[in-house]
Amino acid sequence: MVASGGRNTLLKPRHLLTLRTVVRTGSFVVAARELGYTASAISQQISALEKETGLVLFEREAHGVRATAAAHRLVDLSVPALAAMDDLDHEVHQLATGATAGCGWAVSPPPVSGSYHRRCRP
Repeated sequence: MVASGGRNTLLKPRHLLTLRTVVRTGSFVVAARELGYTASAISQQISALEKETGLVLFEREAHGVRATAAAHRLVDLSVPALAAMDDLDHEVHQLATGATAGCGWAVSPPPVSGSYHRRCRP
């Protein structure tokens, strides 16, 4: 969470992905095309992220935008979080489709009571 004006804010992965794409492309229009949004939607997401974080992420210029040092730093900091979200999405998909990479639950009855343990195949 990021403190912003005395409150805690949970950053949205979609906004971080948008930030990463705008920083990489240097353009709201090109980022919008890549992400399947309108340039206006990209601008709204970036404005929301700036408000949530209290950071100025882009300098608006006559012919586009220029990422600030804060934008570059936030992109760098977001890489592990976005990778973890990708992993989570993958695992949820695996669970939803029943393809859980060979993991399951096994029940072994010992002499007195049942025992439960997780069994995973590599």
